[in-house]
Amino acid sequence: NISSNDPLHALTSKPVQAVVSDDYYECPRDPVTYDSLTNGVFNFYVNANSQEWIHDAATFPDTVHEIFFQGGPFIATKISGDTLVGRYYGANDQHALAQVQLKQNSYPDYWLSYSYNVAIHDLNPPVDTKWWWFDMLHENVFFKSNATDVLKHTVIKFVTAERHAPPGWWPTQPTFSGYEDTYIGMMMDIDAPWDTMGSQNGRNRGGYDATNKIAWTRGWDYTNAHPTYNDYYAGLALAAGSQPGESITPYGTYNLRNDTWLYPQSPWGWKDGDLYRLAARDSVGSVEQPDSIVDRSQILTARKIDAGSDANMKASFTLIEAVDGGVAIGPTGLAAKVSAARDWVTAHPFILCGDANNSGSVEVGDVVTLINYLYKGGVPPEGPVLRGDCNSSNAVEVGDVVTLINYLYKGGVSPLCPGIW
Repeated sequence: NISSNDPLHALTSKPVQAVVSDDYYECPRDPVTYDSLTNGVFNFYVNANSQEWIHDAATFPDTVHEIFFQGGPFIATKISGDTLVGRYYGANDQHALAQVQLKQNSYPDYWLSYSYNVAIHDLNPPVDTKWWWFDMLHENVFFKSNATDVLKHTVIKFVTAERHAPPGWWPTQPTFSGYEDTYIGMMMDIDAPWDTMGSQNGRNRGGYDATNKIAWTRGWDYTNAHPTYNDYYAGLALAAGSQPGESITPYGTYNLRNDTWLYPQSPWGWKDGDLYRLAARDSVGSVEQPDSIVDRSQILTARKIDAGSDANMKASFTLIEAVDGGVAIGPTGLAAKVSAARDWVTAHPFILCGDANNSGSVEVGDVVTLINYLYKGGVPPEGPVLRGDCNSSNAVEVGDVVTLINYLYKGGVSPLCPGIW
């Protein structure tokens, strides 16, 4: 409301953008943004910006000879043949504009850690395009030491990406006319069994199991330092989750030689643009020189969000990471672990807003659960507590009970929980 004649007007009329410190994207600086867990098979590290590391617990902290996953979700969007939206998957995610906490729930045989409402923007957008905004829900199921041995060799992830119109303070461009196709999935540097980051940089073969829909990497212990690692298999696969459109068939998969895609810069790093372009292709089972014995990485594109003007389009996928090894049995053992994880996903649908008692549906029992929790000292809503925040107020309170009753018995609106599908 400053008059144009006021000397302050020249200052206050200029665009204002947010300035963030390193703490906003370097999760290891803040304990509430990361977690480390172990089950005797894997050591699992994950942070709120969705990056993860999985070490072989048997040899940790030996991080040279180990079974190892490093990576995270990506979002890729192409305009005029160039990828503009991407989620950096390295050690620090510099494109997450809102600091979030990593929350955790503990169940008898697994942990569920999750983060939500992570904003993502374009990588180096041209001047005449609008900067896009995405929310991401990222949930990790990591099995405890009392789970079955098969499941302890797997990690399950539920990922949802939803595009939104930017907030009012975000800069806009007048030429924006709509969204292009958007692709979501997972990028992984998979070392089975090892990666020295040196001249003998990994000894891995790559493959794709078309029957079981698994992109796999096979290890070979070149130095014989850990012969039990010979013929280990590590792989990525999809499960048919409970959200619309989820499938075990990926949109695209690439098993890449790292000597092609790593270390083109100084001191090192991904050729991000090329990787995101590959992520936006629909070729399934592409293996770059499958019998070459080099370090490898994988890109698995799970879903495509169609172009259009709707800012609220979203898609979800359920990912399985699995390891098998010790004998040269091919990917058969890996397929058995992926199959067990897929069965587990079928029996544990995640996450239904309003399903406070985790029954797999929204019904009167959820109303009872919320009332008991709020007024009788009952247990909190199962899964992330926000599955009971049916009116999206960022708290579980009496309004959520009212929302559920209206939805179930009075034709009211569906429950809408923040950060939940």
